[in-house]
Amino acid sequence: MSARVGVKSGSGACLAPLVARLFGAAMSFELSRLRRLRDYGPGVLALASAAYGVVKIAPRTYPVAYAEYHQGTAPIRAARDRHLKRALVLIFPEDAVQGWCNLNQNAPFDPNPDILFLARLRPADEACARRHFPGLTWYQAHANGSVERLDAGRR
Repeated sequence: MSARVGVKSGSGACLAPLVARLFGAAMSFELSRLRRLRDYGPGVLALASAAYGVVKIAPRTYPVAYAEYHQGTAPIRAARDRHLKRALVLIFPEDAVQGWCNLNQNAPFDPNPDILFLARLRPADEACARRHFPGLTWYQAHANGSVERLDAGRR
């Protein structure tokens, strides 16, 4: 019975034979094989071109990605920078720049977290949290990176 090999596509599939040949030549430690450019030249060229692409593209894309991440996680950082204890932090969808579902980063196995993040989509979410987590101080995180304490009347 023969093993069936799936069809591969993409740059990884194209570069794999070149890189395998490069590593094979490098690991053989045979001087005659290392001198044959045919064995490792294409692999070196492929790796050099990939490295060049990363060096040219990364400085242009990293600052944008960093700024987006920094802005998108502002509510979480604001709550943690204030060193809140026994706190429930509400995150309203309009205060989540890149999506509220990504900001509710609660430790799943911590029975008594210092900060509990709650996406407030409807009033029933607050009522449920009040029942299950009594005695917490309530806050609201904003997209600008601030955290505001909520008094009992505003909840």
